[in-house]
Amino acid sequence: KSLGFFIGFIIFKFDANLKKVGEDPYVGETLQQSLSKWLTPNDSFYVRSHFDFPKISKNEFELVIDGLVDHPISLKLDDLKKLPKKTLSATLNNNLT
Repeated sequence: KSLGFFIGFIIFKFDANLKKVGEDPYVGETLQQSLSKWLTPNDSFYVRSHFDFPKISKNEFELVIDGLVDHPISLKLDDLKKLPKKTLSATLNNNLT
């Protein structure tokens, strides 16, 4: 189970500040007015989906980290929400050469 994939689609609601260009699967582009500053707000960040969003319940969600790790762990969504949050600025670069 992928943390970014499942968490992203449970917690965040897309569409509010995006131009929808695809429905199934969802694709949303950042609006031009959101690009006036060097930092794009989370709710304006583009979404490129290659597959449908999973239909999962917040109560059923579970992130399992196991395999080649010293301490396997299983976390429910509420456990993840209780973890400390950190903001990090990053640059995405897509060189299609």
